[in-house]
Amino acid sequence: MDVDKQPATKPVDPVAGKTVAEILGEIVWLMTQDPAGREMKVAEIEALVMPAILARRFHIRYAQVPEMRRPGATTLQPVEVRISAPKNNTYLNENSGEFVVFSLPLGKPK
Repeated sequence: MDVDKQPATKPVDPVAGKTVAEILGEIVWLMTQDPAGREMKVAEIEALVMPAILARRFHIRYAQVPEMRRPGATTLQPVEVRISAPKNNTYLNENSGEFVVFSLPLGKPK
């Protein structure tokens, strides 16, 4: 088959079928792994994360990691989240950027 005539595969969005609660859980889990987010209060997390989730202004990067319960199987694990935060957010002012980024230490899955 000619390479130019192969059908294009559409990238799979791992967040597409998830609920707001599942997305929030993954983001909060990542924040607890990152020293920058570990000390945030629940009200700060909600003010930072919920508007971005509801407006779909975030990106979670996943990595394939081995699944310990099934040898040879892999699963997707979140390793980084980029959140588009409002300009008046106090946490954003500390980070001085348009996006707030939380990630696993050294970007490696646990």
